[in-house]
Amino acid sequence: MRFSSSAPQLTLALDAQGDAYVTGSVISGKAILKSADIDPTNDKLTVEFSGVADSRIWKDPSNEADSHHDGANLLRIAQTLEKPEKPHSHAYEWHFSITVPSKPQSMSEIEKSLSGSVGRFAATDDEFSNTLPFAGTSDHELPPSFKHDYLGYSGRYESSVQYTLKASVNTRRGLATSEKMIALAPSPSDKPNQEPRDTQKTFEIKSNNLNPGHGHSLTGFIHHRPHFNFTATMHTPQTAHMGDKIPLTIRITPDLERSSVKAVPEITVKMFNYEVKASTHVRTSGGYLGDMGSTSESVVFHCMRDPHIVLTENNGYSFDLETHPLGGPSLVPNLSTYNIARSYTTHVRWVLTCAGEEVKFDGSNPIEIHSGKGTAALTARSLMPGYVVPHFP
Repeated sequence: MRFSSSAPQLTLALDAQGDAYVTGSVISGKAILKSADIDPTNDKLTVEFSGVADSRIWKDPSNEADSHHDGANLLRIAQTLEKPEKPHSHAYEWHFSITVPSKPQSMSEIEKSLSGSVGRFAATDDEFSNTLPFAGTSDHELPPSFKHDYLGYSGRYESSVQYTLKASVNTRRGLATSEKMIALAPSPSDKPNQEPRDTQKTFEIKSNNLNPGHGHSLTGFIHHRPHFNFTATMHTPQTAHMGDKIPLTIRITPDLERSSVKAVPEITVKMFNYEVKASTHVRTSGGYLGDMGSTSESVVFHCMRDPHIVLTENNGYSFDLETHPLGGPSLVPNLSTYNIARSYTTHVRWVLTCAGEEVKFDGSNPIEIHSGKGTAALTARSLMPGYVVPHFP
C-alpha cells in the first residue's frame, strides 16, 4: 500500500459549529482520521479540553523582550477513546462529549495530567494567590473567554482567558493532532440584585433670587444673602445584570429650620451623567510591579440625560430614571482568576439648579456586574470584542 508523504490528517468536527458554550453545557463532536492512516495496533485517541488565564507584563513597554509571562491553568479534562467507528471505508471516527464545569479544577486534578510546573499562582504560594482582587486556587467561577491588552501611562500588559479542545492519535505515519479554540460565554445569572447604596450630601444655596422681587439686587455681601439648605440623596445599585436598565434615584430633603426662607424654592434636575469604569488587574509571578501587578481603567458604559425635571412636594422631591440597557463592546461580568481580575466602579453626577445657582452632586461606588438573565443562545460570531472569538473554518 502506498502512503502520501504529507502528515496524517486528523479533523475535529463539533456538533454545534460556531456556538459559544456556557458552564454546564456539553461540548460534543467527533475526531475523524483517514482510514489509510489508522494504526490497528494502537487506535486510542485522546481528546483534551483545557483552559488557561494568560498574562504578560512589560517592565519597559518600548522593549519587546523586556517582559514577564505567566499562564495559570484553569482546567484540563482528558478523555481516552477506543474502538473508533467506521461509517464508511474512507475514515474512522471517535465520538466525544465533555461537560464544561462551573469552577476551575483543583491543582491536584490538573497535576495528574500535566508534567512540570503549573504556575506559581496555582501551586506554590497560596498567600500570593489570594491577594485581592485576585482569586485563590479554585475559589472562583470558571471565567468566560476574555481578552484585554493595554498600552498607556500605566505601562503595558496583555491578558486573556482562552479555552482549547485538542485531539491526538498515533498513526502509521506518526502523531496526528487537531485543535480548536472554544468560546466560553458568561453563564446566565439569576442572582438577585442587592439593595441600592445611598450617598448623601448637604447643600446651601445663597442667592438674592430666593427673595421674590429682589432677584437682581446686588446689595449686601454673600453671607447676608437669603439661603436655602437641603440634603441630597442618590440611590445607586451595588449589583446589576448585563442587558438590564440601571435604576437611579435622586431625592432632596429640605431643611427649612436652617434656611432663612420659609418655603421650598423651585429645584430643577438639570443634568445627569452615569459612567461605569472597568479596572483590569493583571499580574505575573515575576512581580515587576509588586504583588498587585498592573492595573488600567477605562469607561465601558455611559449614559447622560438632560431631564429638566422640577422637584416638588407632589413628586416627593425625588426623581427616578433608568439608563439604557447595560452593555458595550468591552463589558464582561466581574471575573477573578489567579492572575487576571476585572472589577467595576460607577461614577454619577447630578446637576441641580436653584434660584439661579447650580450645584453638582457626585458619587463613586463599586458595582458588581453579573451576566444577563435568561438562556438566550450566543454564538461565537456574535460575542462582543471583549471576548476571545475563535476562528471557525
